Amino acid sequence: MTKGPDEPLSLAPLTAEEALRALLAVDPDDQVSPDPEFVQRRAAKVIVVDESGRVLLFRGIDASQPQVGHWWFTPGGGLDPGESGEVAARREVFEETGLRVASLGPVVLKRRAEFESERVRYSQQEDYFLVVVRHFDLDDSGWSDTERRLVNAHRWWSLDELRVTTETVYPAGLADIVADHLST
Repeated sequence: MTKGPDEPLSLAPLTAEEALRALLAVDPDDQVSPDPEFVQRRAAKVIVVDESGRVLLFRGIDASQPQVGHWWFTPGGGLDPGESGEVAARREVFEETGLRVASLGPVVLKRRAEFESERVRYSQQEDYFLVVVRHFDLDDSGWSDTERRLVNAHRWWSLDELRVTTETVYPAGLADIVADHLST
């Protein structure tokens, strides 16, 4: 119901769930877990592969949990309200790398990940797209303050390097996922 220009606007207090959604920009269609320790959200991730078959990954850290160490992960992030997975994936690639991707192929992996970031626990449904691009130099000028706090490096990994690394890489089995989809 809309208010006319002369009608007073009444602001009802937000419920805890509404406040959490507003704070984290969680789509109202996503469900916040009944367990208040977890926020449910959807994410679009992109496996960016250059013409040499190398995969772009970011190294993540969480200063609030230094004991966790670091890990490597693909570009991508949460869907904005009303956004499709593909639109979010293209937006995230541009914001995080400076690369504009006109189109993506189909989703190559779906997984649920549970993790903590800056003292907030997430249960995240992730759709992974794969795109092959010409090699480029990453532009981080579109990074948010959160990304600047949580990402401290990036690099291009060969599939052989991914197969033998002792580093933590998400998603698990990334080299095989890429190899399977590049051979088709």
